[in-house]
Formats: sequence, C-alpha cells, structure tokens
Amino acid sequence: MTERVFLDAVGEDGRTGAVRIDFSTRPPYALEVRRGTVESSTTYEAKDLFAALIDLRLALEAEGLLLCCQGARGDVTSSGMERQAGGRHVFPFSPDTREIRRDSVDIFAPAAPDEVVTVEEQRRAIFALHGLPDPASGTFQK
Repeated sequence: MTERVFLDAVGEDGRTGAVRIDFSTRPPYALEVRRGTVESSTTYEAKDLFAALIDLRLALEAEGLLLCCQGARGDVTSSGMERQAGGRHVFPFSPDTREIRRDSVDIFAPAAPDEVVTVEEQRRAIFALHGLPDPASGTFQK
C-alpha cells in the first residue's frame, strides 16, 4: 500500500520547489520522489521510512535544499521501537531540558522552513539530547 504527500523544499537563497513523495506503508520501504513538473522519479529504499527520508534529504542538501517536513526538524528523534514498526513517526524533544515528549509526529507532515535543519545538524542534536560523545568530533555533548 502507498500514500502520497506534497512537500516544499527550500534553499538559503530563497529557491523553493515542490516535492511529491509516494511512499510504501509496508516493507519493503521506499520513497518514490518527483520534483516540480518533471515526470521522472527517483526511488530511495531503506530498512524504514525514516532512513529513506534521510537519504532523500541528503540528496536535496547536495543541491542546497532542505525538505520542509516534521522528520527534518532539529528537535525530533526516532526510537528503535518506532523504527522497527516502519519509522513513520518521530518524537519532539526540548533541547534545553532534554525531555522527550510522548506524542509523536508524522515524518511526512509539513514543517515551516525555519524549523528544518540539515541531516548533520539533526544528528548532532540527537547526540546532545542523549548526552553522548559525538563520534564525528570526539567531543562529549553536555
């Protein structure tokens, strides 16, 4: 079974673009992505939807674009249990208190451009949330 969402991608230079995502709701998980009015598509397959979304985001970031969806916010984290169930939802957290909320959000729900970050910025925020050393920098996040 598949579902479809339409999201915006934005660049720091003010560019915007429409992104259509058809995604599978059961394994094998895949995102079929069409941009703008282009008829060709690109498919991103992964072990869960969140991992496939990260692959899509990295491809957009290579072009200087950020995808405006809840899964790209700097204050959300996934859980192992959720990823085993398909990875469609993430949990918001407070960077100041390091408290994770129990109510999840759909990774494909729209987000404002000022809420979204790069995959790297999101990764660093998640390491800091858990107070773990950042393997990329070797520093401990307090």
